[in-house]
Amino acid sequence: MTQGGRGRISITQQHSITQQQARRSTPHQLSTTMRLTPLNLRSMYLVNNQRPKNGRRATRVPFPFNGCLPLKLRDSVSGKSEKLQSNPCVQEMFVMFSCFKKNDFDQALCSKEIQTFEACHLNHLTNEKRKKEQERRGVMVPGEKRLAHKQLNHLLGRYKQPV
Repeated sequence: MTQGGRGRISITQQHSITQQQARRSTPHQLSTTMRLTPLNLRSMYLVNNQRPKNGRRATRVPFPFNGCLPLKLRDSVSGKSEKLQSNPCVQEMFVMFSCFKKNDFDQALCSKEIQTFEACHLNHLTNEKRKKEQERRGVMVPGEKRLAHKQLNHLLGRYKQPV
């Protein structure tokens, strides 16, 4: 089993030795002689007695917080995420296209659906125009859930962060 008298064992010899030991051993001894795999170490993967949903192994030591920057708000926000892709009047458009399909794309038979879609679209355009005008003037609407970046900058400018 040794090569050149140095006491080394080749990988194929090790594999055959572990197979022979596995054949001779009892089930209790088998678990101690087998190489441990992730399937045998399920308790290592459990977090609060549940497997993580993302399939990753839980970290053993909690990741230390590294505060590179001070934890405070800036006095302004950027307006990069202002442009939202809204999809208004989707329901009306769906009803209009289903009417077109049902009537072989004859617009005369679907005039009611076309009018409701156009009314919804005009309503959306007027609402957008009104919001842009309010943002331009800086009018703060009470109870508004989404503020524009200019309105947020105005509010953050009122209450500056201490340095």
